Amino acid sequence: MSAAAIGLPTALVAWHASFYGRWIVDDAGITFAYARSIATGAGPVLQPGASPVEGFSNPAWLGLLVLGRWLHLFDTGTWLGAPDLVMYPKALALLCCLGMFVGFLSIARAVSSRPALVALAAGSITAAIPSFVIWTTSGLENALFALAVVTIAAVLVRAALDGRLLDTRTAVLCGGLAA
Repeated sequence: MSAAAIGLPTALVAWHASFYGRWIVDDAGITFAYARSIATGAGPVLQPGASPVEGFSNPAWLGLLVLGRWLHLFDTGTWLGAPDLVMYPKALALLCCLGMFVGFLSIARAVSSRPALVALAAGSITAAIPSFVIWTTSGLENALFALAVVTIAAVLVRAALDGRLLDTRTAVLCGGLAA
C-alpha cells in the first residue's frame, strides 16, 4: 500500500498535467537561456556576449537544467517527438512531485495509524488541484520548491515528535533545504 500512496498520486499528477499539453510558462525561457549559456561555457548570461546579470530565479533549478543539458536530456532535441525543452522540465517536476509524496508518507507515518491511506488521500487531493499541477509543470522551479517545503515539514514533524526540534542537526537540515 505504501508504493500506491506514492505512485498513484504521482500518476495522477502526470495524467492531470497531460490536459495542459506542452504548455510551458514563458518566464521559464529565461532560466532555459541561462542554462544554455552556462552549459555551453558562455557563463551566467541571458545571451552569449551579454554582460552577466542574475536574471534567473532559482540557482538549484538552474543547476538541474544545466545538468540536463550536459547529459543531452535538455535543449538538445526531442523525446519521442516532443521538444526536450518541454519534456525535461516536466519530467523533473514529476520527480519532484514523487519526492513530495514520499514526504507526505513520511509525515503520515509519524502522525497516523493509517499512514498509507492518509498519504494517498493527501497526494490524490493535491494531484487534483489545477493550480498545483499547472504551476509545478510550468517549467519554473515550483515543483522543486514544493519538494523542499514538504521535506522541511517532514523533518520538522519528525523532529518535534522525537524531541529534536531544537537540535543543531534539525536546524542544519532545514537551513540546507531552504537554501
